Amino acid sequence: LEAQQSTDLSIEVGEILEVIKNADQGWYTARNSQGKEGLIPENYVENLPPVEPPPINNVPFTAVTETIGTASTGFSEHSFSDDDSDWDSDTGTPDFAPTNETLNTPNPGGRTSSNASNAGGLLTVRSGILTRISSQFARNGTEDYLNGSLKVSEEPTSQIYIIETTDGPYWQPPDKVLAISLGQPSKAQKYHGMKKFMTYTLSTPQLDTSVNHRYNQFVWLHKRLTAKFPIICIPPLPDPKAVGRYEEAFIKQRMEDLQQWINRMARHPVISRSEVFRFFLIHTPEKKRKADKLKHKKDEYVGGKFFLTVVKPSNRINLEDANRLIEVFQQFSNQLTANVNEMSTQTASLIKCHEGFLRKEYQRFGVAISNWGKTLLADKRPANLSLANAMVSTGDTFSDIGKMFSEQPDKDLVYFQKSLWEYNGILGRIPEVINYQRKTSNLVRQCHEHEELGHVESHQVGALVDRAETLTYAVLAEVNNFQADRVVDFKDMMVDLLKNQISFYKSVTAKLEVCLENYSRLCHEGFLRKEYQRFGVAISNWGKTLLADKRPANLSLANAMVSTGDTFSDIGKMFSEQPDKDLVYFQKSLWEYNGILGRIPEVINYQRKTSNLVRQCHEHEELGHVESHQVGALVDRAETLTYAVLAEVNNFQADRVVDFKDMMVDLLKNQISFYKSVTAKLEVCLENYSRL
Repeated sequence: LEAQQSTDLSIEVGEILEVIKNADQGWYTARNSQGKEGLIPENYVENLPPVEPPPINNVPFTAVTETIGTASTGFSEHSFSDDDSDWDSDTGTPDFAPTNETLNTPNPGGRTSSNASNAGGLLTVRSGILTRISSQFARNGTEDYLNGSLKVSEEPTSQIYIIETTDGPYWQPPDKVLAISLGQPSKAQKYHGMKKFMTYTLSTPQLDTSVNHRYNQFVWLHKRLTAKFPIICIPPLPDPKAVGRYEEAFIKQRMEDLQQWINRMARHPVISRSEVFRFFLIHTPEKKRKADKLKHKKDEYVGGKFFLTVVKPSNRINLEDANRLIEVFQQFSNQLTANVNEMSTQTASLIKCHEGFLRKEYQRFGVAISNWGKTLLADKRPANLSLANAMVSTGDTFSDIGKMFSEQPDKDLVYFQKSLWEYNGILGRIPEVINYQRKTSNLVRQCHEHEELGHVESHQVGALVDRAETLTYAVLAEVNNFQADRVVDFKDMMVDLLKNQISFYKSVTAKLEVCLENYSRLCHEGFLRKEYQRFGVAISNWGKTLLADKRPANLSLANAMVSTGDTFSDIGKMFSEQPDKDLVYFQKSLWEYNGILGRIPEVINYQRKTSNLVRQCHEHEELGHVESHQVGALVDRAETLTYAVLAEVNNFQADRVVDFKDMMVDLLKNQISFYKSVTAKLEVCLENYSRL
């Protein structure tokens, strides 16, 4: 048996080993003849009669203390300085607090045991009919469960039932789903202010209780749940943070993330009824709390022993049929993982577009209109002043719309992305769940092969197959639970996104309508089209993956998501086509006025040169070079030219007031019509989900 981790010890059949620590949860700490020490599985060895052991390479037999954390897991009890860790330290030695990267790693903790009476005895490695399949599968006792070699000291206090439905096996649903809310966090301290941390109030009305918890206590719960329920897809907790953990934005984000995580746990039919989860939610006096926490810490029915509490339906299950279902689900989950990753990438890109590009372009456009309007304020005629003020207001509105674009992701896309991240964590557990079924099938196959060779008896095979069916039922129940939750969650994600997008575009439309009302008394074609179309394609691909699940409720959701993706792609196309309906004409009018304004200096120059000629004529009159009647005639002709210049200037000003008003009205009307069309398309999509 080859070592799977640095803390394990490789062993061979017939080898003699010395016991350093007695077996705990199926594992010995032993030393071989070369003086190497490590962990070995109890079911691979047997006790030898007590004899005086000869010295092994002159290495003295000294007891060693197994260290949990830094050597085997890459972190220690001080991995988190984020919050207080005393909740894990009834005995003075805190449990290690795993990070997100290691929460799903098989935990060698719990293999620690006190020095037993037969420590120092000898073991010999026996040959077994079944080989060890995988490190985690064997370590948490699942292989021992299938082999029927698990021992328990007391009967379980509760059992977990699996029910058979027309859609396959499911966990028995709870009578009611717990509604848990996290209250506003508060800062706390202990050790005279040397230790500071944030606490969150968890209120559960159905249990008529509320309790305060720190982040590390959520870590404690996560650790207990992942150890106890090896095939349940538990998403990771939000990342810890070493600095800035008292900043308002971080506290708000963490509270939202913890609320999302605890909601997920409360909805799971097995976790929500588990004693350790209920213990986490209920406030108890300090003395009882410590006793209860120690009881959960020493819970026997974790890992492989969890399956001893599972009660499967009376119907036998065909393991080969179950394997085929799992294979189909594996292909589905692999594609779904790719879709979720694609959606995460495109959502991040769209958020960046909103917060950067769109904000800047709308604000630059708005500033340009405002500056244009401010220039017109120099003309003090009432009609012009009304136009100028309306244009300044319009510019400010476009700047506000840019700000609205930058703020909108916090109302929809950021939450959408968080849900995608949560599912990325859940989907990350799927291969592990599938692996349990695959390893179980391999074990059953090996057992049948040994039966044919006469190495095991039929009743032993029958018992193992019965236990394998229990595990298979549990895996299928978890898979079906995932599929059922996924249909609801994906629908809610799309509905929330569409509702917030509709509300956003209605707000934009309302702002533009206010601007338009003032007149009655923006880089579209490339970047925006691509971003909206990429986002739409990602949603469509996501929906197309879901079409593999042929259940009616799921097919309705999948078709709605494909339609939604097509709608976002259409909106991208609408963004690219919209300039031809407003901005191109707006630009043409600007070009026209650019040509007109290019003639203004020439017109003004006529008046300036005429004035200079009149002034020179008067100077020559004073010198006697010209007569007065000649001067009078020239001045009369100069007045005619001046009248003509002023008439043209005033005509320009009058036309400009009308033209600029018409330009702004046409622009605003078309923008309003555009955003109403976008809103209408999104509302049609939303209606598809309301019919699910």
